[in-house]
Amino acid sequence: RQAAALVDAAQRDPLTGCLDHGALVDTVALSIELSRTDGRPFGIVLVDIDNFRSLNDTYGHAAGDDALLTVVDVLTQALPEGAALGRYGPDELLVVVPTERIHAIDGFLATVRAALVDRALQYGVSERLPITLSIGVCTFPEHAESATGLLTIAATTLQEAKSSGGDAIRFAGTS
Repeated sequence: RQAAALVDAAQRDPLTGCLDHGALVDTVALSIELSRTDGRPFGIVLVDIDNFRSLNDTYGHAAGDDALLTVVDVLTQALPEGAALGRYGPDELLVVVPTERIHAIDGFLATVRAALVDRALQYGVSERLPITLSIGVCTFPEHAESATGLLTIAATTLQEAKSSGGDAIRFAGTS
């Protein structure tokens, strides 16, 4: 039991308690294997907190941590059943949506965005600071044939969302 607890702890981000980068990549690779076996697609949702660096620079790293924890809380509450959530980068979160829930991605993202409207942050006498997200979505095998390829497509699609001014969702292969 202790060994299992240590393995679990080693795969978790210490701040958020979510899966860490390595565990997420493993989850994507396993999902690809399962998808190849059953021939059904699965989804990847890459989420970036808009203006995260500015938040850290202006209000300190504790403010960035608050924003990250707020987004994780909102994502966790809306997460489709069986989906995996983890911290992919400093201000990026990744959701792996299983085959049987791939149809729920649009509703999941709408729920997350609506919940964040009410979750603005405030520090001292600052104005309420809204939390917005840029999001890139892709699916296997439609957009890539490997974990690396899929994650690259998700990152490129996320960058398109950010480049449009942020607070946007982009699906791979659409304009």
